[in-house]
Amino acid sequence: MYKNFGFVKGVAAALVVSLVLAACGGGDDDNTTTTVAASSSSSSSSSSSSSSSSSSSSSSSSSSSSSSSSSSSSSSSSGGSGSAITTTWGFADTAYSTAGTSLFSAAYSASTDNSIAVVTDVLVDNLYFNSSVAGVLRYRPAGSANNSSATSFWNTNGSFFTSNAILMPAVGAALTSTGGTVRTYINVPVASGTAFSITVNFTQTSTLTATVGKIALVGSDGNVLAVADAGNAAAAAGSTITYSGAAGHTLTGVKIFYSRENDTSKAGAASGGVNLTQIVRVQ
Repeated sequence: MYKNFGFVKGVAAALVVSLVLAACGGGDDDNTTTTVAASSSSSSSSSSSSSSSSSSSSSSSSSSSSSSSSSSSSSSSSGGSGSAITTTWGFADTAYSTAGTSLFSAAYSASTDNSIAVVTDVLVDNLYFNSSVAGVLRYRPAGSANNSSATSFWNTNGSFFTSNAILMPAVGAALTSTGGTVRTYINVPVASGTAFSITVNFTQTSTLTATVGKIALVGSDGNVLAVADAGNAAAAAGSTITYSGAAGHTLTGVKIFYSRENDTSKAGAASGGVNLTQIVRVQ
């Protein structure tokens, strides 16, 4: 009981001291006020910092997301199944050495000609190859028997019409409007609606006897887009043919087409062919 009495006595004394301090206006009130103020300031600062940091982080994240979206859009606009990007074809061996009999009439050879097989829309090197007759096109690797140069190319072996005598139609006309039947062509894919240009470099191989011949670019709609002279006078030292399509066009591809034009009225001889050395698509 005495122990409890001492405890009560101590509590009473503490209450008296507190009442005196309150009456004098001293004690820890000022410190408490200061402490609270500092705590409020710190809380405000913390809140401000947190808000600012969060806002900055959110803004940065949003900006990064926007940038990523823009990059994705840019990448998307420049690609698309290999048909909507600027490409230069030099016909590197690596693109054709694995094609095998899906494109060629025999196993690939690095030392001699590789003749095209009968194929329909075979995609190799991001180009589509078509031929209803074998051997009309020959792939000649660099340093092979019929190509001593350091670059590979495609060589035409006769007209891409079934007859060497068929004349190439004029620009704007249907490819078959002069009576020819198409048997072979290379198709360069393009993205419909997007402006583009196609340029083909070629060289006439029969420099003495090929007095005539034409090379053409033909749209996927079957109409002739551009025509160039491929006879020895114009192309023995190399020449080019180019077509540019405006935005909004409806083409999905441009075909490369060669005609010997060995018509007697044009003094043509049954010979002549071109080496296709490069294709450039800008889109």
